[in-house]
This record gives sequence, structure tokens and C-alpha cells, in this order.
Amino acid sequence: MLSEKEVLQSFEDGICCAMAVFGELAQDIGLEREVAYKIASGFGSGIGYGSTCGCVTGALMALGYKYGNYGSGQFDQKEAVKKQREAFQKEFKKQFGHIECIEFLENLNPTDSEERKMIDERELIKKKCPTLVCATCELARKFL
Repeated sequence: MLSEKEVLQSFEDGICCAMAVFGELAQDIGLEREVAYKIASGFGSGIGYGSTCGCVTGALMALGYKYGNYGSGQFDQKEAVKKQREAFQKEFKKQFGHIECIEFLENLNPTDSEERKMIDERELIKKKCPTLVCATCELARKFL
């Protein structure tokens, strides 16, 4: 089980939220952590625009790996991953109110240099994101 302290340290070491979640869940789906990190590395900071939270995208990658289709004609698997995605997002929104990175950061965009300064000054990532990473991993495991 990942701790908030470990998440915070991983942030300081260059691991983004999507990497932290997918990397933690990798062990549950039989994927190497380093592979999960590489796959998720472009999804932090709301896919680089403050949009869908990296915790959500990291969890969806794990759900896709477990349930997703990987070839043509696999309509049952395509439907299975869609069902899991919808259920996960519904529960995430129920628990946390929304799925947008920017909303977790008080409507400040982590990719805008001026707004990032405000985020850092207020320590919003430090205060909010480790808790969210851990809670997302716990939630996602219910769907895995």
C-alpha cells in the first residue's frame, strides 16, 4: 500500500500523479512498474493541460490493461472496459466531486507558468495530490 509520504517523495523525484497511480496498480495487473511509469509519463498535470486528473488517467490505464480489447472483433472486452471506466469515473466523481486536475488545484492550471507559481506558493500539490493518489489507488483496486 502506497503512503502519502512515499507519493510526496516520488513527486520530488519526478514521478507525476498518473505515473504514481499506474505504477502502484501495475503490480495488481501483472505489469512491471517501470513499464507503467513510461506509459503514464505523458499524462501528469491533467494530460499537460489541467484537464483530466492524472490519478484518473493512471487508474484508467490499469483498467484498460486488465479489461480492454486488444484486437478487432473483441466487442465483449470493449464493452467490459467501457463499463469499468464509467463505473470508476462515477465513483470517483461521487467521492471527490470532479475529475479535472485544474479543479483540484483551485482552478489554477499547473501548466501555466504564472498559475504554477501560485500552486507552488500555496503548496496545493503537496497538500492535495498525495492524498488523492492514495485514495485513487484504493478505489481503482475495487474495480480490478
